[in-house]
Amino acid sequence: MKEILPRHFSLSRRHFLSAALPFVAVPFVSGRTTFLFDQLGKRSIRRYSVCLNADIITKDPGLLDVLSAAGVDTIWIATYFYGYWPYPVDKMLRARELVLKKGMSASAITIPFGHPGDALQAGDDSFPLISPPSWPRSVDIHGRVYAGTSVGEIVTNENARALRKVAKMGFKQCMLDDDFRIARGPGIIGGSFDEATRDLFLEKGGYAPYRWDELLQSIQERRLTGILRDWVNGYADQMTHSFRVQQKAFGGDLGIMVMYLGAEKAGIRLADFPDVSMRVGEEHFSDRGLSGPKGWTDELFSVLFHRRYIKPGNAWSETTAFPATALSVENMCAKLIVSTIADVRHTTFMSGLTPFPQSYWTTLSTSMRTQRADHEKIAGHQLKGPLKHFWGEAARYVGRDKPFSLWLASGIPFEVIENPEQGQDGWIFMTDEDYDHLDKQVDKRNIIVREGVARENDPVVSIPENMTALWKWKKGLEPRLREEKIPYIIEEQPSVCAWYPGAKRVLVWNLSAVPVSLTVQYGERQMSRDFGPLESAVVEL
Repeated sequence: MKEILPRHFSLSRRHFLSAALPFVAVPFVSGRTTFLFDQLGKRSIRRYSVCLNADIITKDPGLLDVLSAAGVDTIWIATYFYGYWPYPVDKMLRARELVLKKGMSASAITIPFGHPGDALQAGDDSFPLISPPSWPRSVDIHGRVYAGTSVGEIVTNENARALRKVAKMGFKQCMLDDDFRIARGPGIIGGSFDEATRDLFLEKGGYAPYRWDELLQSIQERRLTGILRDWVNGYADQMTHSFRVQQKAFGGDLGIMVMYLGAEKAGIRLADFPDVSMRVGEEHFSDRGLSGPKGWTDELFSVLFHRRYIKPGNAWSETTAFPATALSVENMCAKLIVSTIADVRHTTFMSGLTPFPQSYWTTLSTSMRTQRADHEKIAGHQLKGPLKHFWGEAARYVGRDKPFSLWLASGIPFEVIENPEQGQDGWIFMTDEDYDHLDKQVDKRNIIVREGVARENDPVVSIPENMTALWKWKKGLEPRLREEKIPYIIEEQPSVCAWYPGAKRVLVWNLSAVPVSLTVQYGERQMSRDFGPLESAVVEL
């Protein structure tokens, strides 16, 4: 039986508003916090916030009205930047007061370690872009000196002093932002390779001097050896200690922002932060990387990985455009879908020191309402499916952060697992480094790797990471999917099919830049909808 379901929504304002009406958010001022409720009087699960600086807020307080009308209930105010206070305290206090007077919450952001290069689009030579000379510099594995992403006693103590000051301003919530890490970028095994750090590491670990070359070779070859594990864990210990010192100094809700696939090799041992607010890492901040399905599946892959470690209510998105206009409003709307699928309850919009164009908010507001309504339908329910999302220890410690992710666009449901033993009832898509370091005792018959990676005589499945190969492989699965009543998309169109059996729903996301018709096959039933570019819909089963 084939059911033709109504169009879910269009990127036009008329269709967005029509779809969102049942869940239009209404601001309710309770003390100094704006809560959002749907028409049934239930507090909204999905919340929206924006990062701004004191200059913007005090010069254009009318922007707060625009944001509040769009459904934003919290403003993150930039305070302390890697050793500097770029804005006077009285201006930050004035900005906070303006936010509170609008019935919105005001939270703080600090940048604790710095970020190599102008990651803020400051546009002003007087704005400091690197940490003070008194802060330690790092040396990369090739001997190049750089500032930013350095941790140590001086840095930790100065951040603690800054956070005590932020708390005295009245802020109860703060995010250590942009970024909480010691790796300069994704795929880099972090740390400083200067002589003093080398000597201290060897002494503390009880290693002979010649073992240093073993560490360097392990890093360059990305082999998870014992000495490399000690190097990474040592930095993770430092970062966790630094956070705890800063958390104690602040006394309130202190969170961290992690970069794309940020984990141990970046100094972030995610298991150390189970009850901490966390901005989950995304990769693409401009349209350039989102021109095809692979960009979107990489984005979703990273968010699903980070959500493994944190509760939905502690998860915040890294919905960033940089520079402010580099990400189209259409792609910004599509980013919201990633958070809905992964049950990330808080969306944080950020764009360096320059705000989004105000014209964005007309389109964003309608998409925000739509995603809030869809999120309500699946929130708290676990993703399930025969395809397994796995990012193991080797990927976290030595990986290049190039996940095998395109299978997420195959239209087959998936779930997140922590170890290969949990995935024996389906197919585990495994990145190169996790496969290279796989325990010999693990049954490999349900493991899928990229073409050219499999070792000779290993019983793994090898598939090129392209849609043509994935469609061909999918054809062989379809009889089992129908027999076991697992929903899936029948068309050969890049699409995500996120299944929440507890809610008896799937979320379908068209990953094409053109309109398509997609059909959910569920046992003997078929349900079809038309989708515009990058549109999503929740389908009841």
